[in-house]
Amino acid sequence: MKITKKQLVCLIREHLMQERMDSDVYKIVIRALNQGGPMTHQELLAHVLHEFPNTSDEDIDEYIDTFEDGGEIIFDTTSQKYY
Repeated sequence: MKITKKQLVCLIREHLMQERMDSDVYKIVIRALNQGGPMTHQELLAHVLHEFPNTSDEDIDEYIDTFEDGGEIIFDTTSQKYY
């Protein structure tokens, strides 16, 4: 299978946009938690949707889950809020 230069450029651009999105969503989530204190999942989702209105809820959920799995944010099951 041959990849053309145009296809390669498109793949690289797509990858870079994904990395930028990862970083931007992380910044939004951390800023929201630092400024607003503990938040429910819906509150965090609303903050990200405000900045990226064309992003699906499922995609944002994946980001939040990744941050939780990586230990960047913590979900308290008692209060049902992220810290």
